[in-house]
Amino acid sequence: MRRFLTGAAAALSISGIAFLAPAMTQEAAETAPEQPKLTLSATHGAWEVHCVEGTEDCTMRQFGDTAEGERALMVAIKRLEGVTNEGKPVPAAMEVLAPLGLLIPYGIRLKVDQGEVAGIPLIRCIADRCIAQEPLSEQSVSQLKNGATAKFGFVMNDEVLVDISLNGFTAAYNALKPVPMEGPGQGQN
Repeated sequence: MRRFLTGAAAALSISGIAFLAPAMTQEAAETAPEQPKLTLSATHGAWEVHCVEGTEDCTMRQFGDTAEGERALMVAIKRLEGVTNEGKPVPAAMEVLAPLGLLIPYGIRLKVDQGEVAGIPLIRCIADRCIAQEPLSEQSVSQLKNGATAKFGFVMNDEVLVDISLNGFTAAYNALKPVPMEGPGQGQN
């Protein structure tokens, strides 16, 4: 389950949100596709739930800062309904937005409390950020629900470590309605 199916990536895509870089150039703003308007629907502990205006298509997210207080990344999670090409369920997906200039082969690393370090593969870098995405298994979701802190790491000149609080994770996750995945591997009824 290391790769996203087309539908999982499309279902989670929130990368139209600019948050790290200075304002886009006028030319980039004119050519950027229009993004759906997101509204804050709830806050659960450290997590915010944002929904596409007028829908129940929601994502939980949290920004993370470095030890020096600089905004370093955003973590977003969306609940999904669907299976991989191998028939394994995909209850959720995680997207991490990180700054340009990170060392691509290193990707993004995640460690929940004292657990094992897991990699989240980078899928692309665009004008103002790099995007990593990973489907989450039931075991991964359970680990996040039962954890206190998720530590994300990436390398620029040095390793950058960012703590994301898991306070409110379960309530925020439970507030999300699963979104059907589309694309290959989705079973037909």
